[in-house]
This record gives sequence, C-alpha cells and structure tokens, in this order.
Amino acid sequence: MAHRKGTVMRLAALAAAVLAIVLVSLSSDIGNARAVVPYGVGDVFAGVGGGKIKHFDSAGNLLETLDTGTTCNEQLGMAFDSSSNLYATSSFGTCFPGGQVVKFNNTGSLIGPFGSGYSNSTESIAIDSANNVYVGQPDGTRDILKFDAAGAPQGAFDVATEDRGSDWIDLAADQCTMYYTSEGSLVKRFDVCTNTQLPDFASGLSGPCFALRIRANGEVMVTCQTQTYRLNPDGSVNSTYPVGSEYLFAMNLDPDGTHFWTAGYFTGNVYKVDIASGAGTAAPVFNASPTSFLSGLTIFGEPVVSRPTAPPIVKDPHLANLWLCQPVATCALDSGSGVGERDFNVDLNGAVTSISPKGEPQTVGSFEFEVRYDRKLVNVDVTAGSLFRVGGVLRSDVGCATTRGQGFVQFRCNVKGKDGAAITGPGTLAVVHVTPTADVYSMVIPSQENGIATQLINQGCELSDLQGHPIASSVCGDADVTLRYLEGDVNADCIVDVRDQQEVAFRWNSHTGQLLYNSRFDLEPAAPKLGDGDIDAHDMQVIYGRHGSTCGAPHPAQDPVDPKATTVPAPTPVGTGQ
Repeated sequence: MAHRKGTVMRLAALAAAVLAIVLVSLSSDIGNARAVVPYGVGDVFAGVGGGKIKHFDSAGNLLETLDTGTTCNEQLGMAFDSSSNLYATSSFGTCFPGGQVVKFNNTGSLIGPFGSGYSNSTESIAIDSANNVYVGQPDGTRDILKFDAAGAPQGAFDVATEDRGSDWIDLAADQCTMYYTSEGSLVKRFDVCTNTQLPDFASGLSGPCFALRIRANGEVMVTCQTQTYRLNPDGSVNSTYPVGSEYLFAMNLDPDGTHFWTAGYFTGNVYKVDIASGAGTAAPVFNASPTSFLSGLTIFGEPVVSRPTAPPIVKDPHLANLWLCQPVATCALDSGSGVGERDFNVDLNGAVTSISPKGEPQTVGSFEFEVRYDRKLVNVDVTAGSLFRVGGVLRSDVGCATTRGQGFVQFRCNVKGKDGAAITGPGTLAVVHVTPTADVYSMVIPSQENGIATQLINQGCELSDLQGHPIASSVCGDADVTLRYLEGDVNADCIVDVRDQQEVAFRWNSHTGQLLYNSRFDLEPAAPKLGDGDIDAHDMQVIYGRHGSTCGAPHPAQDPVDPKATTVPAPTPVGTGQ
C-alpha cells in the first residue's frame, strides 16, 4: 500500500476531507483569543488532518486543538526547540498555501509560518543544539533543508533516496549525522557537517519505513508500516513490535525513556509500548479521531539526542513577558492574547534514577522551595504540580502546604508512607502563579519599549526520597519577568485596532496643561524622554503602524527584558527634523 498515493480508499477519504475544509487565514488565526493550555511533560500531540493538531494528556484526554492555519490534509513531523516552541509540518491534499512548517509558542498560540522554499511537501523536523531546524521532504527536490532559529535558509542537502525523498529525519548527538528513511527498506545516513553521504545504517527492513528516533544508548526505533523495529547501535535488529492489522506511520519516544508511542494511520488508534517487554501493542491508549489520517505524533518532553538534556529541576521560562490587561478577568487565562496572570512550572524533566546511601532506588518523598519577589510589583502563589496529583486532584498520600510572608512564599509537599505509586518523574513538581499588582497598571503605559522588569528568586529548592535522603538535582532557576503593555494598546484589550485610534484621535492637538491632554496617550518619543507634551501625528502613527498587533503576536516584537543585562545606550538621533 503506497503512502499518500494510489489507492481508491485514500482518494475517497481525501475528497471527503477536502469537502470538510474551512479556509482560515494565518493572520486571522493568530489574532484570535484562545484558552491557554500549558504543555505538560508526557502530553501527546497528534496531527489529525484538516490543518489541525490535537493536544492530549498522556491518558488520552483532549486538552485543546491547535490550528495550523492551513488547509493541508496531513500534519506530520513535529518537534520542540529549547524554549518548548512547537514546530509542525503541514502538507498534501488540497493544501493552501502549500506545504509548510508552522510554529506555535510554548502555550499553543500560533506564531505563524516558519521558513520557506519547500517543495510543496514537508514531512519531518529535527532541531539541533543551536536551535537550527532541519526539514525532510519526501517529494519535489527531496532535499533536507536547513534553517536557522529565525527561519532563514542555511542550505540544502541532496541526500540519496529510495522510493521517496528525505522522508523522516533525526539528528545524532554529534550534531552531524542525520539518520533518515526514504519509504523503502533502509535507514540511511548523511553528514550535514561535511555534506557527505554516509553508509546505510540498516537494511532489509519490511518497508516502507517511515518515522524514526535515535535513543540515548545509540539504538534506533523505526516504524515500517506493520511494525516498529528496535535496531542496535550497529544497525542489526534487536526487537520488533507488530501492532495487529494497523497501518503504522507516526512514532515517537516517551519522556520516561522506556516507552515509545505509535499510531494507526487510518484508524487514529494511539499506542504506548514498553520497549523492553513489548506490552502495549494489543490495545490502544486512546483514539485521536482524525479528520483524515493520523500522520504525526510527538510527546512533550520527548528525549532528543541532538539537544542537551535539561537540568533535572528548572523553572521555565527563565525570561518571560507578563502582558497587562484591563480588566484582568478578561484575559487572565489567555496568554495567547495577553494575561493578567502567568504560570511557571517547576519541572522534574528527567526520571529519578539515583540510588540512596542504603543502596535503594530513590523516588520522590518530599519537595520544597521558596520564592522571593517584589510585592510592590507582583503577587505570587504556588500550587502542587501534576507529579503529586491524580486526575487533577492531590493524591491522598501527599500533603502540601504554603507559608506566606512579606515578599516571599514557601511551598512544600510530603509523601506519607510507601503504599502509593512511586513518584520518579518526569513531571511538574509545582506551578508558580504570578499576578501583577494594581499599582503596576498606573506605572506602565503602552509606549515603545515599555515595561518594568522584576525577578522571582528561588531559595532552598530541594528534593528528598521516602527516607529523607537528598536526591541530587540542579537548583531551581530564577525567573525574570517583564510587566508590560502591548505597544500602542492604549485601551488595554491586547489588540491594536480602531478603538485605540479613536482614543488617541479624540485628544488630537491637546498638550500639557489642557484638560483633554493625558500623558497615557503621549506615546512618542519613547526615548530618551517619554512623550513630548502633546498629542500629534507622531502619536497617531504609533497606533497606525501597529494596527492588528496582538499580545500573542506583537508587531514589532516585544522581547522580555533581562534585569541583569547590560544597558545598551540609545542611538544618537540623525537629522534635524522638527
């Protein structure tokens, strides 16, 4: 059976899918408000067709549906960069505006297209330690394309192929060796550092072969239509994992390092398989209900050999914007279009594998840390993360407590007894909720480069096992937050539009000393002195030049401000304009 070509069944399914497509532009989708659902370690992302990617938790509960803004029939390879942004391919069928890669931020808001020059087919993605992005193409030129982190082309690699092109790719830890399939019976290799074809890694597989992933121990998992292979570091077959009558296509590794996920291309059945025993092939964990085909599968927190492993405990992100809205209730839950509150997860990104001084494997018995903050700027609260919960409810054998003080909050969780399920990670230990104080709203105005930088300082971040022995871990990182308005958003609804234009125009030609004048609307110049004492064409241009800008996709970009960064002097003005 040929993938994406040549069968009446697939043509009929394709026609039905095309009839169901609703044309949605990328620009309108970026600006739409959406309920934010933070990515959790172990969450499953499934490309289900019709331009959509479904976001499930590890039990198969649907959390949200991401929209690529395309009408492509298949959403295939996906990957996360070091900032947890999601990159996804979208191709095939009646595809507008053609095969492409799209990028979502780390809470599921669509940033937009990434890169260009694709041969109307993009299928797989690999990201290296410098956040360079490689894209495999089964058709057209069949080349593997390389882009930098900003999406600028860095080159194309004319790799040797079989039945198709550079179908599915994965980059080795050496940052040079690209493993790939070509919908034949081989796993091929290419050196992207020297632009050289390498000897094949494996042969004689029951092709066509599709998705593949390199494990930390040098083994390679590759899915070939009816089964997934586990290949030894020398390319020989270690194990096979057939899954009934399924036509298998997508595959990815679980963050626990001991399981992989695969799915039925036509049925949408999603399986989680134990690599050592093969358990899990008999029944799916859930069904993703694809619109057309289940073509892509990725897991948040997936182990990726081409990127260094994160420290065991981190607060993410280190630097972040915290958009301000009025009233807060209208956007407190939506970081895609501005938030009045921002959550930071303290994640245990790897499984606990250490041994206690008594020679026993360690599991999490307690966790504590303290957050210090400027209470004039923000309020902070901490709640237990998913590691201590079952079905969203705190485990009965876990007790958590919070102690508040003047500018600090202490948080701790303890596991009572040894009868409950072992807590080994990965997963979220705690969620830090950050909310700006009311005073901040009067201190910041939506001018250029506005913002107040503040820090959350972590103290005493410690883990111990059930006997109280320390579990070695990195210290929780501090978080730097920029409290700011969207530039030009004078009425604070997280979009620059005609309402903002009207509010500034109403004060046209007013100046300091007049009742109509209000410094909040005096947006230009922004530096070295904020405002020039009147409302004129320059202030209106700030609004007009940002029309359509949103907190989810600000124009121009408003990057976070690092409070510890060296201040860069403002450039010297050129010219003598009045």
